[in-house]
Amino acid sequence: MKFLFFIKDTVKKTTGVILFVSGVLLLLISIFGFITDYSMNKAEGVATAIIFMGLALCLIIPGVALFRSGQRHTQYEERLKQITSLIKAYRRISVAEISRNLGIGEMDARELLNRAISLDMIKGYMDRNTDEFFMEGAPSEAKKIHTCPNCGAAIEQILHEGETGKCSACGSIFR
Repeated sequence: MKFLFFIKDTVKKTTGVILFVSGVLLLLISIFGFITDYSMNKAEGVATAIIFMGLALCLIIPGVALFRSGQRHTQYEERLKQITSLIKAYRRISVAEISRNLGIGEMDARELLNRAISLDMIKGYMDRNTDEFFMEGAPSEAKKIHTCPNCGAAIEQILHEGETGKCSACGSIFR
């Protein structure tokens, strides 16, 4: 499934180019036939040329549409790669931070995040309390903090090895 997702843009663009080029060639041949038959007063040839011009447009228009669709899919793939590398760099990041870093809305960030998870590009979990995504790690790497070590305020944070936490009550930073 993942492989098919990532070749979809190439297939669309290639098919689009093939249809477009075929349509343009058919259009040029039809125009040449139209001009030739029109100058020789052959009504049947002119009608046939007009029909082939219409068929040429039936190839050109879908070709352009497929190519554009492939380009949009390529941009979507790039966004997926950006969100994946961003999450791998941060290991724990809020959806708001993802949207700020990528310059997209939070709903788009959620959709990209869900798509990256479904394609197995990243593995992890959402912390629904903080609206943060964190990378899946070995259980020994993660520890859950229930109270602030400085002021004793109740907090719920999961920290991975090497990460720091911040108390929402007193603002102290801890490991």
